[in-house]
Amino acid sequence: MKRTIVAIAALGLVASACSSGKESQREDETAAQAEVEPVAPKMGVLTSVDAQRLMLDSAEDPGDDEELFERTTRSVVMRDGSEIAWEELSEGDAVRVTWDRGIFGPDRVAQVEVLSGEDADQVRQQVESGSIGMEEENGIGGPMEPREIEPESPSSEPGMGPGDSAQPAEPMY
Repeated sequence: MKRTIVAIAALGLVASACSSGKESQREDETAAQAEVEPVAPKMGVLTSVDAQRLMLDSAEDPGDDEELFERTTRSVVMRDGSEIAWEELSEGDAVRVTWDRGIFGPDRVAQVEVLSGEDADQVRQQVESGSIGMEEENGIGGPMEPREIEPESPSSEPGMGPGDSAQPAEPMY
């Protein structure tokens, strides 16, 4: 009888160890899934670079505030298809930054691709001119034209505007 109780207790310990191992594995899988997928890349010109972060003047949002990105242990820097050191980045480089959202701090760099040639020239031009090529050609993104605002006509009831009636609206069921 004693042996049976000891055997059952031992099986219980083994079963709980197995289930805690599965729970630990599930926690690891959940943590891996919690890593955020990179967001659409941003192109722009580097305005500041140090050992842990970079500032980007974005070509997508010219004239807006510069954007801060933080380096992580997984951040990769590429130039002409080859990996280079973070320290080789410098102010004025035209880049494409692939990033993911920082939960409690700056957005995090997944990859920085240093652009060259025509791509770099186009990004620099967009940042300097404050416009993005196609949008301006389509009439979107150009300066807004002011328009005259028509004065409101006086109404019989305070808070009533033109087209409003003093009659209560029919209830909707």
